Amino acid sequence: ANRFPNHRTARTPRPEYSEYYTDKYSQLLQKEKTPEILYWDFTKNVSETVKLQIKNLLTYILKTIKDREKSLNNYLLPLKYLLQYAEESGLQDLLKMELSQEEEYTAFLKASMGKSCGSQRRFITFCREILFMGNKEIDWSANVRYVDKLNIDPSRQSQGNNIKSFNFCDVINIENRATLQKYIKYLLTLTSLNIGTVKIFCCHAKAFLRYLEEQSMVISDINQETVNQYFSTLLLEEISPQSYNNKIRAVTDFLVYLQRVQIMDSFPIHVDLFGKKVYSVVKRYPSLEEQLEYFSEYIYDFPKTLCVMSCILLYTGIDKENYFS
Repeated sequence: ANRFPNHRTARTPRPEYSEYYTDKYSQLLQKEKTPEILYWDFTKNVSETVKLQIKNLLTYILKTIKDREKSLNNYLLPLKYLLQYAEESGLQDLLKMELSQEEEYTAFLKASMGKSCGSQRRFITFCREILFMGNKEIDWSANVRYVDKLNIDPSRQSQGNNIKSFNFCDVINIENRATLQKYIKYLLTLTSLNIGTVKIFCCHAKAFLRYLEEQSMVISDINQETVNQYFSTLLLEEISPQSYNNKIRAVTDFLVYLQRVQIMDSFPIHVDLFGKKVYSVVKRYPSLEEQLEYFSEYIYDFPKTLCVMSCILLYTGIDKENYFS
């Protein structure tokens, strides 16, 4: 973060208005009196993609965030420092920020703004979502995909547990990440799987890819020995047999896809050799007679009114099975 100038100590003369922004931005920015916000230098040596993204975010913020103080500290200043960071770091696309770039930018932003800075991570998430949702076409190469943009049938979402996004940033190797992104696109667009199931498959595939990265391997290096070793490592995890079987099944489906699209060599995957035996749990419910006997034993501990009502219901012809349902 030290290689970026601090706005509190590094002041530059205000350039002429016409060099910095068009009339569209000037009309929106005239309400702002803070010098750091009033002038935006889009002539800097910054990727044209990033310039356009910054302009789109700037327009969105000025039009939708009405709270001036919140807008300044949580959005406008962080956005201006993002433009500065992009110039210094060579960032080419905000939708493809790497984890290392996120960490570098958040450190720079915190050092520049101090306590007045809002949540840096939340601001990055805000930028990603606005840009991804605002694109005319779905950017399938984005490091974070937002489900609302994907036009997926609402019936594929789980009630009470809607999946908002798919994040691929934690897959560091570019080749591995690109392949996982294609696989998740396949699951989202060419299958009818529940979105929650797709999320679970994605998480298990990520875990497998992290294992490959620890072994300094990429997807094209996978062979039968690699798969057997990974399944053997899962045996050491303290998880239920059902959870273990779900993991190896999800990874197997991912591997079958890789073989089908010829990203890795074909070889038999012996899932049955690694699966654990799952025993169904039989829950015993007491018979009606046992329930009545137990109930009669404790009925006199009930409040008097409830005790009388229960006795009347039980001994005057009520369907006793319904009483205990």
